[in-house]
Amino acid sequence: MMVWTALDNGDPETPDPDDDECEDLVILDPNAVDVDLNHRRIDKIKNLESLRCVETLCLRWNLIKKIENLHTLTMLKELELYDNQITVIENLSALVNLE
Repeated sequence: MMVWTALDNGDPETPDPDDDECEDLVILDPNAVDVDLNHRRIDKIKNLESLRCVETLCLRWNLIKKIENLHTLTMLKELELYDNQITVIENLSALVNLE
């Protein structure tokens, strides 16, 4: 499982080194416009709430099964999810700027 976080205060959250599920920590810039999380073995979309400026989110070649937790990314214009394990396209109604 992939663990990542988007921080809004600049202080990195320290993962528990004894947590077997914690393989990697990616600290995202909350002001990022383009976010590339390709090839990261991500199995669930989460912890992206502070990315208020993101317009392009790349989540290609991961293990994602469900489109979820994107409703706060209202500036999002481009969402790349191909080569995942998604079977139903859902939960995109809040993303009114998608092209």
